[in-house]
Amino acid sequence: MQKNKIYAFLLCIQILVSCAQIVSPTGGNKDEEHPIVIETIPPNQSVNFNSNEIKINFNEYIELKNPDKIIFSPPLKEKPTLDYKGKQLTVSIKNKELDSNSTYSINLSGSITDIHEGLPLKNYTYSFSKSSHIDEDSLLGRVIDGFNAKNLKDYTVALYDTSGFNDSIPFKTTPKFYSLSNDSGYFNIHNLPKRYFKLFCYNDLNKNSKFDNNEDYGFIEDPIAISTNKSLILRVNKPDLYAKNKILDANKIGSNTYALPIYQPEKIAIKKINEIGAKSNTIFKEGNNEIDTFFYATEEIFNDSVVSMIVNKNNTVSDTVTILNFKKIKNKKPVLSYSSIIRFDDTVKINLNTPCKKIDKNRIKILVDSTELAYNIIDESAILFSVVFKKEEGKLYKIQVKDSAFLSFDGEFNSNKIAEIKTYSSNQSGEIKLNIINLNQVPVIISLVTNNDKEEEIYRILNDKNTESSIKYCNPGEYKIKIVLDTNKNKKWDKGNWIKKSIPEPVFYLKELIGVRILWEIEQTINIDDIVPKQ
Repeated sequence: MQKNKIYAFLLCIQILVSCAQIVSPTGGNKDEEHPIVIETIPPNQSVNFNSNEIKINFNEYIELKNPDKIIFSPPLKEKPTLDYKGKQLTVSIKNKELDSNSTYSINLSGSITDIHEGLPLKNYTYSFSKSSHIDEDSLLGRVIDGFNAKNLKDYTVALYDTSGFNDSIPFKTTPKFYSLSNDSGYFNIHNLPKRYFKLFCYNDLNKNSKFDNNEDYGFIEDPIAISTNKSLILRVNKPDLYAKNKILDANKIGSNTYALPIYQPEKIAIKKINEIGAKSNTIFKEGNNEIDTFFYATEEIFNDSVVSMIVNKNNTVSDTVTILNFKKIKNKKPVLSYSSIIRFDDTVKINLNTPCKKIDKNRIKILVDSTELAYNIIDESAILFSVVFKKEEGKLYKIQVKDSAFLSFDGEFNSNKIAEIKTYSSNQSGEIKLNIINLNQVPVIISLVTNNDKEEEIYRILNDKNTESSIKYCNPGEYKIKIVLDTNKNKKWDKGNWIKKSIPEPVFYLKELIGVRILWEIEQTINIDDIVPKQ
């Protein structure tokens, strides 16, 4: 009997212990509410403002994040200090710094979050004025990349007084009013007076509230009349880092060859200073970031220890450079490279690593199925050669280049090279038929480009009349139609320039992507009037 009581007692203890086990709380519903302002002291849109402190109370506990994105406009010489505790944010300012004729705004959007889920405060601006009046106009717009029309965020959009404005003002002074573009590129400058301003934007890399030479920028040339009904587009440029035709470096790369990277080259020729009767060539090689490499290749041996060269544009000296000439350089043998697959209506291109002055056509053969084909070879630039021959779709061609076919300016010959080049087949690709109408504005450049950041150009149309085009042998994938308003009619996109007051040539895209599939024939009508706004 006593044993049964003990067993019963132990069983009760075990049940109680198991019932008392600690488990993680399941928690309540996830907080999906953004912080809300419930009270401000002094009240929002206060007039006759005479306080040194603003208290903003929220409906929940808050944190201050991204303080750099808080916008105080117009900016003050001494930046306001911020302090938060619990559900309250305190903004401390020096009232004596405030202009009695301006309406001030503090945009907190995206900088205040709730303490639990990090949800940001949305679309909140506190405004006040020392006068008896609050300015209520605003300026809306969007900041986009001038080259590809992509939205740009975190750009300072600045307004300056028109009185006394000149080209150096954005470099030297802080804006009168400003805002930042949001994640979608949009901006809204609040509480503006009804008057004219100059509009400028830049990506303020060093956060000094001024424009610097290395920062991307955009502007609108004419003064802007403030109106709540106006929405503007700011197209952004890369800055000009150097003068056009500036020589950035110079190196001897062979006994008779020199390489000169040049910034924004335009109609240039390179010559040795005091060059008389020397047979030389200026050879272009496309680069990137507006820097192209030019080779200076000569058949004359320079015995000078130092060689001075000039860059001429229309017989006018643009820049000069001095090159150490005494270094012994190991000459490069010409090395050939090709594209392995091309459209059958494309031309085969041979690229070389060093300029060549002579070709022995008898040492080059083009073969298809062991049959030798007739061809012609064209010297495009001494480092680029075009090989022209009759091609068919879906065929494999062999290019046999025997040693000593190419002779460089440095006296070196190539080695044997056999390359295989295949043409696209229609049963492995698709076709796009474009019907372009209403080409009645300034000339446009219409391009089919790949749907990625590189935007590799597949096809280009240059025409000022209604036209139809067929683009055959397109690889499967998605493509974009890009349209450049070629305002200066030079058949290429041009960026803007602050000093010259030119903006980037406008770029537009067909809204729909063009999807290509194998053996598909896509018909696409492009109505320029539907894409490009009337000028």
